[in-house]
Amino acid sequence: MQGADVAMWLVRIALLWPLFFLVMNPLRLAFVAETFVPFAAVNLLLTLALASLAAALLDRVRLNGLDVALLGALGLTAFATPWADVPVRNALVDVVKPASFVLSVIAIREVVDVDDLMRNDGRFVRRAACWIGWTTLAMVVASHLVSQFVVPLYPAFSSVDSLLALAWTATSGAGWLTLAYLAVLLASGKRGVYLAALVLLWVTRHRWLRAPQLVAMALACAAGIWVVAAVLGPEWITANVLKIQDPGADVVMQASGFRLAEIAGALQTMSHPLDWLIGKGYGFAFEAPGFVGYEGEDEAHRNLHFTPLSILVYYGLLFFAPFYAMLGLAALKAVRLIEAGGPPASIGAFYIGSLAFSFTEFSVFVYASFAVSCGLIFALDREAAVKRGH
Repeated sequence: MQGADVAMWLVRIALLWPLFFLVMNPLRLAFVAETFVPFAAVNLLLTLALASLAAALLDRVRLNGLDVALLGALGLTAFATPWADVPVRNALVDVVKPASFVLSVIAIREVVDVDDLMRNDGRFVRRAACWIGWTTLAMVVASHLVSQFVVPLYPAFSSVDSLLALAWTATSGAGWLTLAYLAVLLASGKRGVYLAALVLLWVTRHRWLRAPQLVAMALACAAGIWVVAAVLGPEWITANVLKIQDPGADVVMQASGFRLAEIAGALQTMSHPLDWLIGKGYGFAFEAPGFVGYEGEDEAHRNLHFTPLSILVYYGLLFFAPFYAMLGLAALKAVRLIEAGGPPASIGAFYIGSLAFSFTEFSVFVYASFAVSCGLIFALDREAAVKRGH
């Protein structure tokens, strides 16, 4: 099997693996089993496999300035790491995750045959989006039923990978289906997902939004406001939208999902200029007083939900700057793919949604689908340039 074939299989697995998390997520929300850990572990293995492929095919891989800057910055962060004082496992995880992300993007950019992935009008991506969409719908309905009649579940019934279905419907011009699926994501209760969905829909609005859909959205919003206010009541808004479980406690902290406690705790550790330049180092952990974990106790943290600050704290400005330059460049190319239309537009839209989601959850190194979509953006843009004769 050639390197391109291996890369293609890894890409396909990365796009389908989220089905496992969606199906098992209710167990996590009921605090029965921590299903996110095995899901994240497989994602890491997928990016490691892609990174290993990039290393094995080094003679075929072309590194650009951003690639060199990112990998070099990770080496500098090693000097900030107090190796004798941090668990080796944590330190290794912190270096492997960003390194495997960067190398995965390189492998996909340089090796994957995007024409093969997009053949037959993007049949594989269309099927993956369809399976994820129907699974998301089924689990949202099932989770609400379980919450109502069996045991209360924390209202977060979707995943960032659920956005792949929305990306396909929006870029294919299926306006009514796009609105219907948006309602599913809203009903899922996961704020980061439906806020990212709104960003995705705004970027793709010229593809799916027409006058009838605009009118329907206005009517649906008016009806939704009336139902929430008159039928469900303010208590429902407080618990399910604002996520405030105890109105007597700090409501701002609860509404932020306790993310403000994370930010305050992390910033208190940034006491030296080198902390900002090369980061706190691998294996870094910090206290976030007020952050309530699953056991109802304060716990030390290994990452922040707000991804940009998490990357800045752990890896420093020397990694942060080229990293977000790469993500920003990919975003510009994603918009160009969306404007061009066709099956590649769905990958561009999914990337934009996933990038928006990363501002509410530390996701860029956790979900293999994000690395895959980023690498595919560069590969698809290069292939489009070749076809244009540039």
